[in-house]
Amino acid sequence: MKKYLSCVLAMVIILSSSARSFAANSDLMTKRNVAVAEFSIRQNSVVHGREAREFARTATEKIVNAFAELKRFTLLDRAAVLQLQREKQIRMLGNTTKSAKTKPGAVGKVDIYCSGEVQNVSVTPKYDSKGKFLGYDGDVELQIWMYDLSTGALVLSKDVRGGTEMGGGILSVLSLYQDTPSKAVLKALNNAERRIKAAIEEAFPVEGKIVEVIDASREQEMFLTTMGSELGFSSGDKLMVIEVTTLNVNGVRMPRQREIGQLEITKIEPDGTFSEARVAGDGGLIIIGKYTSGANLVLRSVR
Repeated sequence: MKKYLSCVLAMVIILSSSARSFAANSDLMTKRNVAVAEFSIRQNSVVHGREAREFARTATEKIVNAFAELKRFTLLDRAAVLQLQREKQIRMLGNTTKSAKTKPGAVGKVDIYCSGEVQNVSVTPKYDSKGKFLGYDGDVELQIWMYDLSTGALVLSKDVRGGTEMGGGILSVLSLYQDTPSKAVLKALNNAERRIKAAIEEAFPVEGKIVEVIDASREQEMFLTTMGSELGFSSGDKLMVIEVTTLNVNGVRMPRQREIGQLEITKIEPDGTFSEARVAGDGGLIIIGKYTSGANLVLRSVR
């Protein structure tokens, strides 16, 4: 009986330790809250009526999926997005607005607001050299707008295209084209998802933290960071070290970000959460001084 209780106690300790470790690792990754509004769609001759609304809804899902796959964002549910759209804080955000004076998101502390429009949907019938019908080639163009609600700034305005033939590679022509126009444009939309994901990464680079100074020796400065393989990093990747401060300009508090140096990852730790990084170039003493003084330092991926 004692042996059994000892085993149970050991298992509880292990599970508790694992839970604490998981929670700690989760806390190291700052996830930004995202609201994705349902896309609109321009009139076109390929999809219309109910089918057009479904197509716009599918385009919205592609954006949501792209954010989710990056594992760095928390997506709001549909009800929260609708409530956010009714708030005054995003009333000023228009498709041509470059910036707007807004307050931080009130619903779930929203950081990012994304909206968009399906601007073009077209199909082209394809034939071989003998005039035999091969199928339809689809083409879709999306316009995507992403706003940072903490500043009201338009972070990204991007035209993203998807085509049936994209990513063809070694696939035969017969497998690329579709037997109906609807299938062709849907495949084109599916092929746009990779570019949507790239657009999000462009607008919101991966960010992390320095958690420890491993070596403070002159010209050998080494740091422990949260930029591990779980976030897609490997040895040799470069990281910007950004100091984040707040300035008071005419009574308005404005965030300021200043690069104070760069790091290069030298080792990824087995857990995938942490990495070791050395100073790339000058700035090691400045980074150590800022870190030890408690400055707000952010690590940002360098594309």
